[in-house]
Amino acid sequence: MLGARGGSHKSNHETVTIHLDDPKSPLTASFDGRDFEFTDEFYRFMPEGPYSRKNVHVLMSIDTAKTDMKPAPRLPAMPAP
Repeated sequence: MLGARGGSHKSNHETVTIHLDDPKSPLTASFDGRDFEFTDEFYRFMPEGPYSRKNVHVLMSIDTAKTDMKPAPRLPAMPAP
């Protein structure tokens, strides 16, 4: 993970499908080329910027076709005391 700070996230306990973008890398070889589900607190980054696929070699990513990517519902504001 690179530079995670201030990204948005849905929950601190979310299950997503992880896609192997580079299954031939020695760092992902132990997954035998298979995508998998994982539960954790995931942060979403803007598609452009320093972590764009134009600027980094992606090994794994969230499979957006198999994962609910809708934003988390907003909580109502707390009333003033």
